[in-house]
Amino acid sequence: MGSVTTQKHPNGLEYVDVNTELCQARIFMQGAQIDQFTPKGKRPLLWVSSADDYQPGNGIRGGIPVCWLLVWRT
Repeated sequence: MGSVTTQKHPNGLEYVDVNTELCQARIFMQGAQIDQFTPKGKRPLLWVSSADDYQPGNGIRGGIPVCWLLVWRT
């Protein structure tokens, strides 16, 4: 079984930490940005520039924004 918890980065940005049997991921609430994704037992597939300082109000340099598309059918 996995876990999903809300955490806070040292600079104050909130993120969701996801840990499952298959992977670990971190998704920041600001910008809905995934900045870490690592399959269990494997090397990271996604990371962010070490130059990023995770400041509130600034975009995260790297990662993938999470975009949701909702389609209504009649």
